[in-house]
Amino acid sequence: MTPPDILARILGKEEELDRIALYGAGEQDALQELLPYYEQSRSNVSVIRNRYHRILGNWLNSSILRYPGILVNEVAAASYLGIHEEDLSEDSVKKLFKNAFYKGPFSDCGQWWWRRELDKIIAAANCKTGFEYAKKKGKHVRPCQCVEKRHAKAGYYCMIRGKPVCDEHSRGGISWFPGGADLARVSLSEYQKVGPFVGLY
Repeated sequence: MTPPDILARILGKEEELDRIALYGAGEQDALQELLPYYEQSRSNVSVIRNRYHRILGNWLNSSILRYPGILVNEVAAASYLGIHEEDLSEDSVKKLFKNAFYKGPFSDCGQWWWRRELDKIIAAANCKTGFEYAKKKGKHVRPCQCVEKRHAKAGYYCMIRGKPVCDEHSRGGISWFPGGADLARVSLSEYQKVGPFVGLY
């Protein structure tokens, strides 16, 4: 089994295998330690197994949980759902999406949601956004707005500022973002400020 196969099984999300593999395509450093053992004989199976715990744990924590795509943290979830971050942090609102809570490794270190499960909850209620769904459930919520332009709807997450951003006022496709992290962005002001120094251009 490949590292994405194993991680998908550990997380109980075999349907996310292709997306997990995309993260691996952009994170070769995290998995490179295993490659020499795969290229040699089957006698290295025990060595691979002994190293898997640390390598997969590091990959999950520093890549998949960090960069929103398959999973979204609290701010990224608010941005994706279209609900103001402060409102989503309210227990009564958060409970609307409890079936999407991530409960795997490192879940005691923060709050994450499965993006696909959020989509299922919204679709089952015949709603287009999480904001619409919360309103339908009688919750008083405000829309999530872009940190760059307050009147613009967000939808994405700035990896530098840790804030919601919109498509128009952010940049994606940054070389050091994993392939599956399609909700990860850099806000336009940060992009223009630090881009030349950190190789964002």
